[in-house]
Parts: sequence; structure tokens; C-alpha cells
Amino acid sequence: MSKQRSVEEVEAFWKQAIPATFNFMAGDQPDPEATRQLDKLPADLSPETARRIYSFYLEEVPYLLWGTLTNTPDTLVETLVACLREAERKNSSVQARLLLAAFELAGAAALREAAAVLRLTRSSYRLESATKKLPGLHPSPGLAGAAAAVVANTTSEINTLEVVAFWSLVWVAAHARPEIFDELEARAAQWKHELFLKRVRATPRIAKPKKAEPPSLLPAKVSEVKKWLAANPGVDPAVFGRRDKQKTDEKAAAIRALTTIATPAALEVLTSYRPQDGQIWGLSFGGGIPAELTRAWNTFDRKRFGERMFAGIEALSFQGDAGSLLTDIRGIEAARDLRSLILGPDPSCDLSPLASCPALFHLELYALGRTDALEPLARIPSLKWLAIYNGDKLEQAAIDSIGQAKKLTQLSLSIDGPLDLRPLLELEALERLRFAGGDALDTRTIPGLAALLERGVPICFYSHQNWWRVLSDPESPFVVHGVEIANTSRYPVLCKDGARARKLDEQLAARSFFGS
Repeated sequence: MSKQRSVEEVEAFWKQAIPATFNFMAGDQPDPEATRQLDKLPADLSPETARRIYSFYLEEVPYLLWGTLTNTPDTLVETLVACLREAERKNSSVQARLLLAAFELAGAAALREAAAVLRLTRSSYRLESATKKLPGLHPSPGLAGAAAAVVANTTSEINTLEVVAFWSLVWVAAHARPEIFDELEARAAQWKHELFLKRVRATPRIAKPKKAEPPSLLPAKVSEVKKWLAANPGVDPAVFGRRDKQKTDEKAAAIRALTTIATPAALEVLTSYRPQDGQIWGLSFGGGIPAELTRAWNTFDRKRFGERMFAGIEALSFQGDAGSLLTDIRGIEAARDLRSLILGPDPSCDLSPLASCPALFHLELYALGRTDALEPLARIPSLKWLAIYNGDKLEQAAIDSIGQAKKLTQLSLSIDGPLDLRPLLELEALERLRFAGGDALDTRTIPGLAALLERGVPICFYSHQNWWRVLSDPESPFVVHGVEIANTSRYPVLCKDGARARKLDEQLAARSFFGS
């Protein structure tokens, strides 16, 4: 939108930008241009339009709104606060409570200051990243008091999406009440958040002055590596070892350089890029690092690479660009301590080496394009949690193979085609199933779901799909009599045990259906 726009043009834009119907779980996303304009709402915008905007984002995609309120005009603050209060009554959140408390204690200026804190926490997916930025803030007494009130009133365990925001607020609150760290020790222990408390307690109140650093003589980007190595033949691989304050692009470039050198000495240096301090391989690295590590796996001797890079690792992730490069996972046998694996390999990749991972407990498999059976999964000795995503090309043999993984207790299955699920009845230990099918119901799939419900296995569905309605509607020819529905807006759970259904409903509300 042009900066020289009239209020009429703004009203017309937002009238079109807010959809009449919206289903986030079905993949709907707000207009990207509208999202970019959220922190540029003009002061002369009508309260009615402002209410529609705030209400839509608070109800459907609140994470896009947090941090975009730093420029909220005074004329729209009253409308925003009214929408926040309404949203808070429906679904309480740490972020909304902070904005309201800041406004109630110190007015519109404090609300905008609180929004700046939320902007910082929203851009930091891990608390470690947020605590590096917090010392740059200088909370006013009003904001610190509001944060202290929110922290004091948050007595029930926070959900995963609120962790960074909540513990960042603890740091802000300490400007008003330094003793708050001591007061939170029991709560942190109960939530198993002792490390979070320790981190914010250690975060300084004032940012340290930045030191000027000389420019690096090493390649700063992957695209520079080939030319740099040609200009520096015979370079010692040790110069590419991991170092303090190394940027993401520099790490990716160093890994590419070591992979290009590809000597035993280079592999030893590469071990410095193993995940550290509980990090998850792949998920803990940004940029192109996961793909570069995968490229290295494909280049070095696989057995030796596995021994040096995977030994002692408990969690690995290879998906997206990293996974698409994997056509061979030999070497993963060295991950004797591996408990959790996220894998999205090339469809031709043989999964048999996973059977040599004795501790593998949790596997998420992105199976896009995989048409063959998943027989190796049945040979993983400790596998209990299995998730199959993007299974639009799975053949019946794959379902038959999953049915042979006898120790499975929790299964998440995404399919899009006529598959018979009755082989899953062989999973006698199965405690719960999360199911996503195609939008079109298929009579070949329904009997298997019905049989699992009859056996007492709770099944979680997506509300926008009709599978759960067909199985629970008394007028349906496929109804499972006696089944009860846990009342959730997005994830209906069907279960013949009413008490169990209600418990699962609570777990869904806490986002712990597959973690409790």
C-alpha cells in the first residue's frame, strides 16, 4: 500500500484483507501484505475496522500480532484493549496479560513498551537468543511492575509457545522486584524450568559494549569457499574449527570447506560442529548448516563419519533441504544413544540401518514420495512413538509394515488415499492415534478406524475433516455406538471411555497429546 493513501483506501484494503472464513489448520494464511501493515495502522482508522483487524488476528493467528503493536496510535488503544480483554476471556495467554497489565498500570505508552518486549521474544525462538537481546532494553517502572504482576499471577504451567515470553518477563519484572528470582524457584522446579530461571537470573541488566572485531580472512559464505580454497592450497583444516561468536553463514562455509578437503584431519575438525549442550542436530542450527552437515555425511566414509559425529547424540533431525540430500543413512548405527529422530530423506533411501539404533524411541518420518513398504520400522527394538507425515503416496504395504511394529504405543498417521487401516489392530500396545486423511472420505479406510475405536483406542482428528463426524454421528452408517467426543475446537478426540476422552481433551488444550 502507498504511504500517501487516504483513510478510505485503508478501510477498503482491510475490508478485503480480513477473510470471511479462515482455517489455520487447513493451511489458510493471512494476506502477507496485511500482516506487514499491522504496525502501520493510521490514527484515523475507524474503531469498527480496527476491532475487526485486532479480533481476527487475536482469534486466529495471535503470534503474528505480538510485537506489531509498538506504533499503535492513541486513538486505537481503547479498541485494542477491548479486543485483548475479549480474547483473554476466551483463551488466556502470557502475552495478552502483559499488554493489559501494562495499559492498566501505566497507560498507552507502557502498552507500546510491552509490545516492544514481545517483538523481541517473538523473534527469538529460544530463550538463549532472547537473553542476549534483553540487556538492550531499559524497562520503565510501569512496565516492570506490569511484568511482575503477570509473573505473580501465572501459577499454572505455561505452554511451549509462551516459554520465551514468560521467562523474558521475569527478567523485566526483576527491575521492580529483584527478589522475584528467589520466589520462582519452587515454581521453576515444578515445571522443570530450572535452567530457564538460571539463565534469566544470570542475564545482566545493562548491555555490555560491543568490541570491534577484525574482519575474518576465512570465507564468510558457502559461495566463497571454492574460490578461497583454490587461492589457499594445502590449508590446514584446523583453521575451519568452530570458534566463539561464529556467525551462521560462517559455520556453513567452514563445514563446506572441510567437506571439500575431505581428509581424515578435516573430519576430526568437523567434530567441533557436533550439537552441544543438549542441542538437537538440525533443529538447533539455522541457515544452511543442516544441509552442509548432510553433504558432509554423503562425502566422508559413512561408518567413520557416524562414529565421530553421532556417538552419544540423543536427538537428530534431517528434514527439508537436509533430508532431501540423504539417499543413504548408513553410519547412523553409531548413534547408540539416539532416542529421537526426525527424518525426511530421499524416497530411495533404505531405512534398514535404523534397526541398529537400540535406544530409538521416537521417530517422525516425512514420507513424501515414498511408495515402498516401511518394513525396517518393525525391527527398531525400542520404537514406541511413530509419526508418518505427507503420506499421500503410501501403499498398503506401508500400513501392513507399521502393523508389525508391535511395541508402538502412540501413532500419528497422515495419509491421502484409500488404505485399509485394519492391520493397525495388530498393535496391541497402541494407546492413542492421531489421524489425518484426505478431505474426501473413503469407505476402505473407515472400517479400520471404527475397529480401533471399538477396541478402545482414542483417536484424535482434525476438526476441518469429516472423519470424526462420520464415526460419531448417530445418523451415519459408520457410527461407532458408545463413542464420546472430547470438546476441542481443532482436534476432536473420539473415545469409548468418557473419562479418558475428557483427560485427552485436557492434554490437547495443553498441547501434550503426544507428550504426556
